[in-house]
Amino acid sequence: MTIAQWLRALPVAGEDLPDVDLDRLPEDPITLVVDSIRHAVDAGVPAPHAMTLATADPAGLVSARALILKDATGDRLAFATRRDSFKAAQLAANPRAAVVFLWPAVGDQLRAYGPVIDLGDEASAADFLARNPYSRASCVTGHQGEELPDRDVHAAAFTAALEKVTADPDYVDPDWRAMALVPDAVEWWHTSRAGQVRVVYERAGEDAARVRWRRFLRWP
Repeated sequence: MTIAQWLRALPVAGEDLPDVDLDRLPEDPITLVVDSIRHAVDAGVPAPHAMTLATADPAGLVSARALILKDATGDRLAFATRRDSFKAAQLAANPRAAVVFLWPAVGDQLRAYGPVIDLGDEASAADFLARNPYSRASCVTGHQGEELPDRDVHAAAFTAALEKVTADPDYVDPDWRAMALVPDAVEWWHTSRAGQVRVVYERAGEDAARVRWRRFLRWP
């Protein structure tokens, strides 16, 4: 069996899943994100709040990585990173991105795209301090994405960072930033024994600080 044959023989999601009632979908896509994560949690999907973030620089170099959704309120999908990370550098040069969630066990995928904004010093500090000491130490260690001579170098830097954040629980790394994708559009996809369905929420303006969304179907 070739690799291609082996890949084609692997099972795919949806063959035994029920159809979806579109009338039960919420009016706004951020609520849909939260509802979808809750549905995935109930189904036992591991890391249901993990999403793939894709960024690109002005020259068109595209990069993607998985990270954790930190909040979903209003019209924002929040995440965090170091100011000197590769993705932060790409976002500084081209402040637009796309995210994808995939929950195969329930046959759902959700993707969104739009501009990315910095949420400010207060939100960045709050995100940093909400992390456990090991996560904060990892942030403080820095050098994310740079070439590493060997693992002992990282171990020494991490140990020093852990001592720093343990000694000063209120310390906030000045390079840590909370950011958010503000979607121009969100698309929810579901596959089942009845076939595939794609529902799009497209930003259509704002009324009194409330975002209006146009919802429509897209061909699978």
